[in-house]
Amino acid sequence: MMESFIYEPLDSEQHDFRLLTLLGGDEKQIRCRISHYSLSSDSAISKPYEALSYAWGVTAFVECIEVNDKEFWITENLKTALDVLRHRDKGNDRTLWIDAICVNQEDLKECNQQVPMMGEIFEKAEQVIFWLGKATKHARTLMRCLNTLESAFVDRSEGEHWEIDDTRWLGLWNSFGFAEEVKQACVTGLEFLLSQPWFERVWIIQEVARASVGTVCISDFNVSPKILAVAPVVLDTIPDPHCLSILSIMPGLARSSSRSSMLHSI
Repeated sequence: MMESFIYEPLDSEQHDFRLLTLLGGDEKQIRCRISHYSLSSDSAISKPYEALSYAWGVTAFVECIEVNDKEFWITENLKTALDVLRHRDKGNDRTLWIDAICVNQEDLKECNQQVPMMGEIFEKAEQVIFWLGKATKHARTLMRCLNTLESAFVDRSEGEHWEIDDTRWLGLWNSFGFAEEVKQACVTGLEFLLSQPWFERVWIIQEVARASVGTVCISDFNVSPKILAVAPVVLDTIPDPHCLSILSIMPGLARSSSRSSMLHSI
């Protein structure tokens, strides 16, 4: 029987934090390594990393992964995310910050020390991954259509910035000639996405507002946050005010004023 993972204490004076290396591979078992790094102002972070923004979901720890060759139990939603994020070729590892693994959740003192650092951790990440969970049939249709929109935008805009209310978005969307049943499936898919527990998390405002670069993931689909923010416009739907406020501060948007006011409200 494999031993359980035991955390090494962090050096709080150096503003230490942990990063998880998700080892590449296609075997069933997920294997990881964990190491300590410093956030102190006089010490540059030597390891580029991505931060995972997600909802724990059902808090039962029912899935086992390996961390430093020891067993580590996590939630089903996090296991699904790691399955999707893991590169399939050996040696192609991925470095992540994930609160449930990188912070010892059973050590109250450590949690109290790490929580104030989380804004900086998300801010210094190369990319923040917004994980929304498993996709439904309609959510998959939505993501395929948004991927089409994103590819066309990249080709058409030539790096130009389009505001969310720019009429060119709707013109570009309509140029695809999607059937009405496809558009309706997209509306249903968007309603599903915006109803996910991720949007209800207390820390979501900080994680979104601090991110300089991000990607929205659901199952094995991903799209830029900017394109997700445009979705209600091209689909002619109005999300509830809370979801709309989150979409308005997504990375990639001109969001300085709304971002600042929402951060002050945390």
